[in-house]
Amino acid sequence: MSSIVSGVFAMFLVIWATVFGVDAVQVISAHNTLAFVTQQAARSEAVSGCWTSVTNGVVLDTLSSQGFSSSAVRLATYDAAPGAPFGAPVTVGLQATDHLDILGLSTPLTLTLAATDTATSQWVPTAGVTANGACSTPSGLTVMSGAAQTTSGGGPYNGE
Repeated sequence: MSSIVSGVFAMFLVIWATVFGVDAVQVISAHNTLAFVTQQAARSEAVSGCWTSVTNGVVLDTLSSQGFSSSAVRLATYDAAPGAPFGAPVTVGLQATDHLDILGLSTPLTLTLAATDTATSQWVPTAGVTANGACSTPSGLTVMSGAAQTTSGGGPYNGE
């Protein structure tokens, strides 16, 4: 009798470990996707020295191609003057809320994933031009509360 109970318990543990392993792989995959999207956004920002409509397109297209809902992703941190000069850092941080599923069944549990990346601005100001006119406020991604930023010129600016 005890061997039957032990066998059932062992089988339960194996099933639980398998389910946990599959779910852990899904969470890791979601985080890797978010990190990849963040990296792409930072690289796109580096070209213009700020967030542009091209950056927004890169983020939304990359999220879509990875099967990630853009409505679940928020811009958590953003740090680039409207046309950060050559060599200045441009930083973007994205955050996503992901519902934990168990074998495809939705649960009330949520997990917050975050990724941040910094790139070096490649934008070169010309004489008398200190801001890039292509800069825009990120659209389609809501700036989260607590990411205190102001707007200066054509795009978000952290005031530094």
